[in-house]
Amino acid sequence: MRSPVVVSCVAVTVALLTANQSPADLVVGYDAAIVGQRSVAANADRSSVLVTDFPLVAGADLVNPGTLTFGFDDWDGEDDDYFRWGFRVNEGFTTKLDSFSIGLSRSSKGPPSVSIDAIVERNSLPVWTDSIATISSIPSNGQFLLENQTLASVPDLLPGDSIIFTLRGSGASGDTGILRLIALDNTLGIAVYGNISPAIAAIPEPSASLFGAVAAIGAASYRLRSGRSRKNRKPQDATVA
Repeated sequence: MRSPVVVSCVAVTVALLTANQSPADLVVGYDAAIVGQRSVAANADRSSVLVTDFPLVAGADLVNPGTLTFGFDDWDGEDDDYFRWGFRVNEGFTTKLDSFSIGLSRSSKGPPSVSIDAIVERNSLPVWTDSIATISSIPSNGQFLLENQTLASVPDLLPGDSIIFTLRGSGASGDTGILRLIALDNTLGIAVYGNISPAIAAIPEPSASLFGAVAAIGAASYRLRSGRSRKNRKPQDATVA
């Protein structure tokens, strides 16, 4: 786990790597500057040809006071107290995730800690799930935390796979305690990085019937050559006693 960095409310530049750079590219990112909305569409991703992003949403039990950017209160531990986001890998591509970044701040009564889980679904069924981050000591009073976390434990995503991230806050000291996203650069509050590659189709192994056909052709060829050899063989001269 990388060490968190607490910074004041100043612009933080996040390098958005291009498709041919390494170690990782921006796969999907979400705007932290949207005011009063429960659902925010991704405003930055590699391409809709490569991935289909899911919106960043706040759970139904959370309340946005209406004047905030993506920030909510009433973090009382209910099932619907969460921020959630993710994407699906489009057909023809695979994705190896590298890391994600998130900017967080809170009011004096807001949750000082969050946990983030991830789940990978294939054919609409879960194939992997794990806790990928526990972030504590989220600052208040005009400061925010910029957190960078590795995603090395997430398995490679195959064509059609989806990954969904869920953040839950804990430790709020009142219903009016607020947790909010803070922009990492000009607008992004969450950014997910990885490498997207064209999927390589598997070469099928030769079937038993193919082996049988090859063997039959080989046997027929041998018989043909053998028959020609006997036909063209000259008789040996007789030996006189």
